[in-house]
Amino acid sequence: MVLMFLILIASATALKECKGVMASREIPCELITTWDYPLDCDLYNMTIYDQTPEILDWRNLTNYTGTDRCNTTFNYTTKGSYLFNTSNGGDSGRIIIEDENIIAIILGLITILVFFGLLARLSSNFGLKVFGYGVSLIQLIDIAFVLYANEVGTSLVTTLKVNFYSILILGFAIAMVILIRFVARLVDPIDNLEEKNDPKW
Repeated sequence: MVLMFLILIASATALKECKGVMASREIPCELITTWDYPLDCDLYNMTIYDQTPEILDWRNLTNYTGTDRCNTTFNYTTKGSYLFNTSNGGDSGRIIIEDENIIAIILGLITILVFFGLLARLSSNFGLKVFGYGVSLIQLIDIAFVLYANEVGTSLVTTLKVNFYSILILGFAIAMVILIRFVARLVDPIDNLEEKNDPKW
C-alpha cells in the first residue's frame, strides 16, 4: 500500500506520455516524437485533428528535456478520437479519449470487500479468515486511493494493478504457510496428531 501511494504521488507530479487510449482524467499528456529529428525541434510543428477530421490546433514542437526528441502537450479532454501528425511526416497517430466509470469501479471494490469480509467472518478456518480480512482491508485502502487518484486526475490503471498484485501476494503468502505446515505435519506425525485436536489452517 505504501508502494501504491508512492506510485500515485509520482504520477500526479509529472505529465505522462500520451497513449493510444486515455481517460479524460489523464489529460494533459505529452506527445513525444519516436525518433530524433535532424534539425532543431522548433523548426517542426504538429497538427492535431478531430475525428472529422478538422484541424483543432497547430503548434511548434519543443525539445523534450533530457533527450534529443521533440514534444508538445495534448490537452483535449472531450470524449472522442483525435489524430496528429508532424510537419515532416515523421510521426503520426491517434489518441482516443474515454471516460472511466468511477462509480462502477468503487461499487466493484465494495462488492469484493463485503464478499471476502463475510467469507472471513463465517469461516472457521484460520487461513481463510486471514485471507478474507486481508483482501477486505486491501479493498478498503484501495477505495481511498481510487478516490485520491480521481481527485488529482491520475489514471486508475496503476491503482487497480497494485490492488490485484497485493491480493496475489497475500494469497501466495498464505498458500506458502499452509504448504510449510503441511510438509511439517508429514515430517512429524506426532505433531500432526496433536494439531488434529486443535486445527487452525
